[in-house]
Amino acid sequence: MNDHMPGRMHDIKTVFVALLIAAALAVVADRVYFSDLEWKVRTSHLDRQLSGMEREAEELLKTVEDTLNAGGDVSLMFHNRIGSEAGEAGIILLVYEKDRIA
Repeated sequence: MNDHMPGRMHDIKTVFVALLIAAALAVVADRVYFSDLEWKVRTSHLDRQLSGMEREAEELLKTVEDTLNAGGDVSLMFHNRIGSEAGEAGIILLVYEKDRIA
């Protein structure tokens, strides 16, 4: 019976080490799962998208402002590239003239 004991002790040590590694991985997975990591990743991605859209809108509004300051006709603005670029970007341009949408 003593001849088999060293082999069994080696097996028990292997199982114990595997159990410790599994427990450590479970603790790490639990901490990552309940952390704000996923929220931070998702919000940073959304923030980048919104920042890009804001830059596009700002450029379009600057172009519209320049056109209006140059004395251009408001209705012609929607027949050139400004109107089509705004539509492609999902931006709705409303120009008011004398308290009405022009």
